[in-house]
Amino acid sequence: REPGGPAAKHRALPQRDRMAMGRARGGSMATGHEGCARRGVRAARGAHEEGGRRGYGRGCFQGKGFLLGWRELENAMAFLAILLSYFVGSIPFGFIVGLTQGVDIRTVGSGNIGATNVFRSLGKKWGILTFLCDVGKGVVATCLLARLVEGRPVTIVLLCGIAALLGHCFPCFLKFRGGKGVATGLGIAIGLVPQCAGIALLTWIVCFLLTRYVSVASCIAAAEVGVLCWFIDRPVADDSMRLVLPVLVSLLAFSVVLKHHGNIKRLIQGTENRFCFTKRQVEENERRQAARNAK
Repeated sequence: REPGGPAAKHRALPQRDRMAMGRARGGSMATGHEGCARRGVRAARGAHEEGGRRGYGRGCFQGKGFLLGWRELENAMAFLAILLSYFVGSIPFGFIVGLTQGVDIRTVGSGNIGATNVFRSLGKKWGILTFLCDVGKGVVATCLLARLVEGRPVTIVLLCGIAALLGHCFPCFLKFRGGKGVATGLGIAIGLVPQCAGIALLTWIVCFLLTRYVSVASCIAAAEVGVLCWFIDRPVADDSMRLVLPVLVSLLAFSVVLKHHGNIKRLIQGTENRFCFTKRQVEENERRQAARNAK
């Protein structure tokens, strides 16, 4: 560069004049060097075209040796949502409630951390609290965490629900020994198929009042959700995914029934305990238990 060349004369101009020249030439407003602006435009255009060729959609993030597209970002958010759903599902509310009362719920009653055992062992208030917290795990996973992915697609909602149910049944905080998934499954159904959830809840109440068997009511309600979901028309972005919702919901319902295999065995043997509302019912249960032990 010559000491008295055009560049030196340009730099000698006041800042305001350099900016005006840059605007007039279509260059950079800060420096007035249209060459820098053109190079920047070419670089941005090349990055955009490269992103389009790689399938990143309409935009991409470009840094020093780093390129992150919208698709990669969505995949990362989906993975995060599913992982968080599992950890939320793994929170053992029944165990925590028991600890607040100085009881390890795994050592009393049936040994299960679910709301039924908490209800029988610690009382009505704590059982209802545990039930609501377990339902909340399914609702949080399907209604809140699934929103981390833009548009909240049905497949992500399903995967988040499955992760929450797995977390409840196999919690990482209790060496993968958890509940049976009835309450959490209800929360998942509320987020996925609320119509089915409402009907199943009414069915559970009726069956429970008629039989006083929590396991019978839970299995019937879960099976009902698995059947009703096939008749619910939920809009999806792709017709090829239309079967995904009922198939996976049916599998979730079947897994809840499968977790009751011990209860089903006791029902067949006639040794399953009924739920007791009154002192008379408690005494009747104790008499039956004593008669079975005597045999």
